[in-house]
Amino acid sequence: LLYWYPKADTPGCTAQAEGLRDQLEAFDDLGCTVLGASFDPPEVNAAFRSKYSLRFTLLTDRSRQVARTFGAVLDTDQSHPSRIATLVDPSSTAAMIYQVTDPEFFAESVLDDLERLTAEEKAEVEALAKLKEELSGGDEDTKRLSQDLEKIEAEVLEAKRIENIKLRSAAEQAHAKQ
Repeated sequence: LLYWYPKADTPGCTAQAEGLRDQLEAFDDLGCTVLGASFDPPEVNAAFRSKYSLRFTLLTDRSRQVARTFGAVLDTDQSHPSRIATLVDPSSTAAMIYQVTDPEFFAESVLDDLERLTAEEKAEVEALAKLKEELSGGDEDTKRLSQDLEKIEAEVLEAKRIENIKLRSAAEQAHAKQ
């Protein structure tokens, strides 16, 4: 989870950070790493992190290029990022994008989505395994279907890999400009 906050140690940003801090174990249990980002200088983020015992990383985007890539700003002249977040799945694809309207209850909202997405992914994996098992012992038509299914699965994985490369490239370009 990469979440953007406008300014460290302000009421809304503090409520959001404390909510994430208080639920960090649940995020860890679901395999989710939490990262915060703002335009605040590193020393301001470090003080904010220390003051509120935040156990997740707070990033500084001085150039605002990463924020622009993630949609937290429209242009690099903005003084503060919008309060948005991106939940990134294991293939580095944006699974959910949030326009945060209630920072105090943001963590619970993300956890609900994470639990749902985790359950859906588990169900998909189980269904695919069951289908493969059912198709493995059949006639020639069934074997062809099984091979087609494997090809489709490989194409989906390749599409996710390409999207991952595009996202990484954009982030690396933004980071290089910093």
